[in-house]
Amino acid sequence: MGRQIACLLVALFVVVAAFVGMARAFSPSFDQCIGKAKADKQQTTDKEGPALLAETIGSYVGCSGEYVEANKNVITALALIAIAAFTCTLWLATSRQALLTREALVADKKAFVFPIGLYQILISIFPIAILKLDCLVQNSTAPSASLPRHRTPQ
Repeated sequence: MGRQIACLLVALFVVVAAFVGMARAFSPSFDQCIGKAKADKQQTTDKEGPALLAETIGSYVGCSGEYVEANKNVITALALIAIAAFTCTLWLATSRQALLTREALVADKKAFVFPIGLYQILISIFPIAILKLDCLVQNSTAPSASLPRHRTPQ
């Protein structure tokens, strides 16, 4: 359970870092917003440590909100493409599973014999020793309570 939570937190961190990195790299308005927030913070106070980190995180959250609001149509389109791709994947997997289920049902109705045990028999006739294999088989179409067991011919 702890490992799953750690993986979830790492994945969340990677997604947020990728979002902020892409917003800074490809959006001049996001970069201007961050620059303006930094300039405002430096003019009003000279904080260090946790207080500066909290203000930096706050400015990134605020600028991210503005970026999302400005690009909401593009983000919605990308989300719809991801949902469509996932739906297509589910459709293909379900179709394949239906074919496999049909094949399994057809195979279940056919009779076949399968081995249930393999035994070694050592026949020793001085000076020759012969190793024979003996196999027990079952019929697949018989009810499981009364499955006949047949020995292979010697």
